[in-house]
Amino acid sequence: MKNRKSNALRCSPDYYDFYSIPFPVKAVGRIQKNKYICAQLEKLHPCFSDDCCFDSKLRISNRGLQADVVVMQKFRLAEYKSQNHHKPIYIEELKKIPFFKDYKTKKRNVIFAAIGLIVSILIFFSVRFRNGVSSINNQASAVPASSQINIEVAKPDSFLQIKNLLETINSSAGKITGFSWKLNGFTYSCELSLQNIYPEQLLEVLPQITVSSVTYEKNIPLMTAKINMSLNSANFKNDIDVPAHEIASAFRNYLIQNKITVIEETVKPCGIKLRLSGEIEMVKSFFEYLLDEQISVSEFSINPGKDSIFVSIGFSFVQIKNQNVIYESIIENADVFFAKKEPDANTEDIQKSARTKPSQKSQTGNIKETSVGKIIRTDGTTVEFYKDENGRIKQR
Repeated sequence: MKNRKSNALRCSPDYYDFYSIPFPVKAVGRIQKNKYICAQLEKLHPCFSDDCCFDSKLRISNRGLQADVVVMQKFRLAEYKSQNHHKPIYIEELKKIPFFKDYKTKKRNVIFAAIGLIVSILIFFSVRFRNGVSSINNQASAVPASSQINIEVAKPDSFLQIKNLLETINSSAGKITGFSWKLNGFTYSCELSLQNIYPEQLLEVLPQITVSSVTYEKNIPLMTAKINMSLNSANFKNDIDVPAHEIASAFRNYLIQNKITVIEETVKPCGIKLRLSGEIEMVKSFFEYLLDEQISVSEFSINPGKDSIFVSIGFSFVQIKNQNVIYESIIENADVFFAKKEPDANTEDIQKSARTKPSQKSQTGNIKETSVGKIIRTDGTTVEFYKDENGRIKQR
């Protein structure tokens, strides 16, 4: 081992990138494995392209199956291999693990590695199964027999938390002034800027939500709320093979046909920023399109303006199951993004003035006057004398 390490070329960290990625068991096959790792590197590696190559090793950790991946530029790899007579490359992070073996050596070792991996997986799940059975038996013995009837363990859908959140805001007459949702590996975060709703109204339904301190503007409460939820490999479909740029192209055509203003497009990551007219039906129609086309997004935001709704979307490289729950909930509760219009102050003053004038006229009409006489002066002006309601003579 010592001789092999001395002969192998130790690659400088400046010439490669190393990633440790959670790996689903169902993608262990060679084709599915490479497809899954490519999809993850496109999100993690800042300049992953056809000029790059990678090699990976699977291992079992406390968090489950992991893929250790080394990424290098092709010309850099060729340079190192030629300098080292095409021997494997060793890196600082995993000093004893060889990467980028030659094909003949690699093909011979793949069979042994696959056998070892299968045996390790069987041992891993066998130990977990025995521990799980032991734990269940211990719990069952500690619970009284009467309480063991009709016990059901249900796994909640992570996306239903967004549905509950929007329904709570809508039923409480709250308003959303900013909404953002973002996927980060196997977790997602949802952050909202809210008005006209209080923390206890949200915490009663979602105890795990994080809320900021409350400020007040014209006696209206303002705050932000954030929720983080975990996903697992079952939430993703790795067998979908539609490139993100093709989805973006079809999406752009939809925007143009419906005269929706495109503000900006990005390539890496692939996304679009747009502006919707400030009409609730337009917002519903837009998210109905995402729902009907089953478009998966890695992030999106909704920011209501005075007369428009600004939306930003980042397309996902993998299909996300049950994300349609978010779209459906936004459609059903779209009015939370629209504030009620306050009456114009000038209009209100005019209405008050209109109500005041008739009362003034009626007061003048109720005064009883009796004409006494009239004097016409030489300059043509007249002076009229009359008795008021008290019998006094006055002139005007």
